[in-house]
Amino acid sequence: GEKEAFDGYTSVLLASCEYFTVHEMEIAEKAALCADERSFHSLLVLDGSLTLEMDGEGMALKKGDSVFIPAGAGDYVLKGKAKLVHTRV
Repeated sequence: GEKEAFDGYTSVLLASCEYFTVHEMEIAEKAALCADERSFHSLLVLDGSLTLEMDGEGMALKKGDSVFIPAGAGDYVLKGKAKLVHTRV
């Protein structure tokens, strides 16, 4: 897919089917996202490092790390400089 620019990051659609949508995200500064009731979010860090901030807590992520955010978990922010694969329904 084509690269789309958002506030603090870019996203490219890698694959989509009736079950999942997969994007490659490149975070330059931060990305504010939301895991609403419709879908989980799965993140796999391909390069770089970042911090996942949710509900006042922070989790450091680096190349090779993976995190699963359940549907309905709500708003979260990724801060740092990293490339990752973002999968959701």
